[in-house]
Amino acid sequence: MWVTNAAGDSVTEIGWRPGSHPIVRSGPGYGFLKPGAITAGHDRLWVADDVAHAIFELNASDGSLVRKITKVAAPGSLLLFGNRLWVTNPGANTIYLINTRTGSKVRAFRHTGLRYPSALAVSHRLLWVANEAKDTVTVMSATTGAWKATLRGPRFGLSQPVAEVASRTMLWVASTPRTITQINTVTRKPVRTISGSRYRLGVPGPMALADGKLWVLNTAGDSVTEIDAATGRLAAVFAGRAYGFDHPVGIAAHDHAIWIASASSLTRLVPPASRSSMMP
Repeated sequence: MWVTNAAGDSVTEIGWRPGSHPIVRSGPGYGFLKPGAITAGHDRLWVADDVAHAIFELNASDGSLVRKITKVAAPGSLLLFGNRLWVTNPGANTIYLINTRTGSKVRAFRHTGLRYPSALAVSHRLLWVANEAKDTVTVMSATTGAWKATLRGPRFGLSQPVAEVASRTMLWVASTPRTITQINTVTRKPVRTISGSRYRLGVPGPMALADGKLWVLNTAGDSVTEIDAATGRLAAVFAGRAYGFDHPVGIAAHDHAIWIASASSLTRLVPPASRSSMMP
C-alpha cells in the first residue's frame, strides 16, 4: 500500500505482510511539495502535487522516480484508464489527459459545465466527473474525452458532489450535505438517494467498494459507514476511539479489508465474511 503525506512532503510504502516496515520516499530526488491524490497500475504509481504543479510517476516495485510530468497546473484527482491518465484541475475548470506511455499531456478539456471538477470515476467506458461548484456530473468518453451528457436536476439530488466510486454498471456520488446518489451508468438514470440520520454521513468523502458493500468515509464524523451496494441498506457504522479515526482523509479496499488513512494513523478493518455478496 502507498500513502501520500501532504504535510510531510513524502510518500510511504507499507507492506502487506505482518512485521514489514514502512518505507518513506522523500527528499530532493523526488521533489514533492504537497503530494495528494495517488493512483496505480501497470507497475507504476502516479502522485499529484498541486503545489509543485506536477505529477510524479514512480516505479511501484522499488519506489524510484520514473519521471516528473509538468505542464499540469494544480492537479487534483487522478484516474487511470488503460494508458490514459485523467487528471482534474478544479481551479481552472479543466480535465487533463496524460499519455502514460510517454508522460506527455495530450489535451486539456474545458467542456461547458465543468465547474470545479472534484472527483473522477470510470464505468461503462465512460468518464464521470463530479462538479462541486455546479451540482452536476459531466459524462465524457473515457477514451477520447468527448462530451456525452450532463446529469443535473432534483431527481439526482446532487449538491456540492465531492467524491465518486463506480462498479461496471453503477456510480455512487457523495454530496456534501450528507447524501449519496446511486446512478445506473448504462441508462444514466438515478437509482436511489441514500441519506438519513441512521447512516451518520457526517460530510461524506472518499468511498470504496468491496465484497458487495459501499464504504463511505465521513470526514466530519470520524467514522466509516458500511452500506449494502445492491439495496442501499445500512450495514454498519464504525466509530469510536478503538478505531483511531482522526480526521480521516482516504479509504481503500484490498484483499477483503478496508484501509482508512487519518491525519496521523492508518486503520485496517476486516469485515465478517458473512456480509459478502455479489457486486451489482
